[in-house]
Amino acid sequence: MIGAAACVDSQDNDVEDAELVDGSDDSKTDQTDMVLTPVDFDQPTHAESVRVGVIKTKTAWKGVFGVDPPSSINFQKQWVAYYTAGELSSSGFQANISRVRLSDSGSSLKITTRLDQPGFGCTVLPVLTTPYTIVKFDKPARAPTANRYTAESRTVSCGMEQCALGTIKTEAAYTPSSNGMECLAPVEHCVTNDLDACPVFTSLPPTFCPAGTVEIDSRFGSSSDGMECEIPSAHCLTTDNLACPQVSPVPPGFCPNGMVQTGHRYAASADGMECRMRTLHCVTDVAAVCP
Repeated sequence: MIGAAACVDSQDNDVEDAELVDGSDDSKTDQTDMVLTPVDFDQPTHAESVRVGVIKTKTAWKGVFGVDPPSSINFQKQWVAYYTAGELSSSGFQANISRVRLSDSGSSLKITTRLDQPGFGCTVLPVLTTPYTIVKFDKPARAPTANRYTAESRTVSCGMEQCALGTIKTEAAYTPSSNGMECLAPVEHCVTNDLDACPVFTSLPPTFCPAGTVEIDSRFGSSSDGMECEIPSAHCLTTDNLACPQVSPVPPGFCPNGMVQTGHRYAASADGMECRMRTLHCVTDVAAVCP
């Protein structure tokens, strides 16, 4: 479901809230992801509430942060997106903006947020925290008429040396680097070996995906013994390539100074099933520019 057009913040016409979109919002082809550069700055004045916003001017920045912006941001050429995850009950959470891109038509600015929460073996403090993140990116040539965002979350385990009673499994993940590429930031999961500690799953019905191909993927969730469960996720893939979103070819000179790594995501197909879509990541090999 697509949300309504972005609301304009009452503080300044150039501060725009992004509307939350249910699901992954991957049903349509988007333009190439924008290069994101983290901005190290004090938290917004309203960090106790969940909010995703787009800032387009110095005046708008001051309306959100209460002070002038740093000189490293040039609002004639750049915009800023920020994400505040709200007030949380402990330390150990981290807010991220993992993607910013324009829709295929250019009419919507689409932002993907991710909240990392502490998992197995993580030491947290029982204090209220307000995680947030700020990124800047090149101003689009034509201003979109709406801002929308999708919210993701994942559990990040700590202290894998304590996973003696489980199995360590690694999940590929990426974070923005300060040189405009990405950092490979794999996430380790301590997966329980006790199936009784995981949710009970029923077999797929015989009528599931009669006209497509079944593919089983995995995700991770909490187990009742304090570790995690590797949870199967079934996808009904279409066999009609024409029903899938059309993907733009990789531009010439993509990732000349980094390493290209591939992944995948699932998107809705026009015939009511799903498509397995390839994703590309330009990974830097300069450790100093990674968090």
